[in-house]
Amino acid sequence: MIPWIYLIFAILYAVTRSSFIICRFDPFIGIFRLGGDIGLITFGILLLISAVFTGRPFCRFICSYGALLSLFSRVSVWKPALTQKNVSIVSSATTPVR
Repeated sequence: MIPWIYLIFAILYAVTRSSFIICRFDPFIGIFRLGGDIGLITFGILLLISAVFTGRPFCRFICSYGALLSLFSRVSVWKPALTQKNVSIVSSATTPVR
């Protein structure tokens, strides 16, 4: 639900030209620019730590772009899916050679 609310406000603010909230409230911009709001930097660090336990926590739970992609994937003509053959190819490609 959070990505949808974030997406609605981002579109609303972009259309009314009042603000671009995606950059203002992105927790990683403060880290990459080496400055910013301490609350957002702390939130970004917590997201990075939580990435150890769950895959892509920002993309999965917060990112408005992920919500937009999920909307388009529901109405997509092509439905790509992982098959057992694709999984075995990926797993063998990531297995280190000894």
